[in-house]
Amino acid sequence: SNQRKSMARGRAATFRVNAPQPFGTDRPTGHEGRLIARFDRVDFPRRHNDLLVNVFVNCPYLDENVPATDPHYAGTFTGFGMTGQQLEDRQIYVDITRPLLNQINQGRSQSNVDIQLMPISANPAFRAQSTLSAENAALLRI
Repeated sequence: SNQRKSMARGRAATFRVNAPQPFGTDRPTGHEGRLIARFDRVDFPRRHNDLLVNVFVNCPYLDENVPATDPHYAGTFTGFGMTGQQLEDRQIYVDITRPLLNQINQGRSQSNVDIQLMPISANPAFRAQSTLSAENAALLRI
């Protein structure tokens, strides 16, 4: 999906990508390598950059309280420690192999994969509404 999407704490963005073959049709043998989601042109907030971005795969009940122990969880990224131009136009990579293979092994194969970015605050007491954006998600097999 080649569309710019904005998100804020507790408000997710979903990128729908085509399921890779043979992952979408065959049961994996464990020798397919890794599947990496690449997010292009990620812009982090310049102020109040306290967001952690949790990445989920095909989570039907996603909200900001879904924990990292959930089987749909793939990983987390953040803009902590970046300043100035480092906050803009980033490419971010997240390994989504584990949740996707778990779903396929449960017979939940499908032609599309929803990769969901859920920003949460590193400091729950901090209520400023920082936003970030990303454009285009792609799946890479390595």
